[in-house]
Amino acid sequence: MKTAKQTIAFFLFVLTSLTTTESICQFQKIGIKAGINFSSVSIGENFDPYPGKEKKLGFNIFASYDLLNLRNLSLSAETGFTQKGFKYKAVVTNEFGDIIGEETIEHKLNYLDVSVNAKLILRNKSVSPYVSITPTAGFFLGNSMNISGAFDSLFQNYKDPVLDSLNSVSFGIKLGAGVELNGLIKKVPLTFEVRYNPDIIKSYDNYGVKLKNNTIEINLGAKF
Repeated sequence: MKTAKQTIAFFLFVLTSLTTTESICQFQKIGIKAGINFSSVSIGENFDPYPGKEKKLGFNIFASYDLLNLRNLSLSAETGFTQKGFKYKAVVTNEFGDIIGEETIEHKLNYLDVSVNAKLILRNKSVSPYVSITPTAGFFLGNSMNISGAFDSLFQNYKDPVLDSLNSVSFGIKLGAGVELNGLIKKVPLTFEVRYNPDIIKSYDNYGVKLKNNTIEINLGAKF
């Protein structure tokens, strides 16, 4: 945990240094964006403790600062909160092994994302489409669990050993496309984007379980 805190402090120091160095940027703009995501996990082939995994609805909120803003290229530092996770059905059996019901177990995995966003943009007067690539470090903040069904009391004290032991830092890449809308609000460009964010390094790899996060983000934003 100490290593994770030191890493976070280093990233914040780098971001602060970059955003206060005016010589790097021709134009500087602060941005905020928020939205929903659909997340799940992929598991290695050796053993899957979560058969029948489904996507879970979560949310994101990010702040960004433009480091470089050229005609067709922008570079920005971005940080924020994203709620990942997944859900699955757990079968409940009686003492004879007979199936007596199902429970829906939803796991929420919370991350602080620190990213560098590179964007290729085709600037027009009103609508500017773009594509983006965003290397991301995700700092694990913890997990929580929701259970729904007739037998949820059976799982009240359940703690998942895998999700309680995820790596403190995960690394991924966000591939996105979107549009920047000008003129709807005076001097405030609005953005709409969709990004796919898979882990490129396993968040957990032990006892035959190999776990990676996969997330699709849908965000709305504004720049000031």
